Amino acid sequence: AANNFEKALAAFEKAPPQNPDLLIGYVGYRLALIERYKNHNYDKAISSLDKAKNLVTKEYQRTSTKTEVISKTFDNAIADLSNFELDIYLNVPEKLNEAIQKFEKAIQAEPNNYIKHVAYASLLEKSDEKKAIEIYEKAIKIDPTHLTAYFNLGAMYNNIAAKYSKQAILVDDYKKSDELQQ
Repeated sequence: AANNFEKALAAFEKAPPQNPDLLIGYVGYRLALIERYKNHNYDKAISSLDKAKNLVTKEYQRTSTKTEVISKTFDNAIADLSNFELDIYLNVPEKLNEAIQKFEKAIQAEPNNYIKHVAYASLLEKSDEKKAIEIYEKAIKIDPTHLTAYFNLGAMYNNIAAKYSKQAILVDDYKKSDELQQ
């Protein structure tokens, strides 16, 4: 299937149809799914998504009349491809630094996107607890009715407290132990 999707994308690039086709991006999306979940080739999955975004953008530019439906189709395709890319970055530990950069850009582009804030904060828990807390708090301000940010923030505070508690138990100095407990 991956080979056929690659051939389809190459054929499309070589000889695009007369009428623009914004759904070509989903061929790249499917290829990225195979690379991500079956082949575990994260770089190739990201490359497929980038190629798909470029194709969709070219197709959109070829569109002579940009109706509301066409614009919405373009926006949805780019969002789907971008969100899958962020998901890959979120779940591949060796891409942590790239992931942080991608998520920073994503929340700058969509400062009121609750889900992206929660995902970004979750990613930051691994490297920058203070910033993760800040981003969870922003997510709560964006939408105080969703519970995920509250839960994750509470779990994070619990884990931080457990870490300090363990350190306090191992310290022989009462004053230092008391500071850690506080």
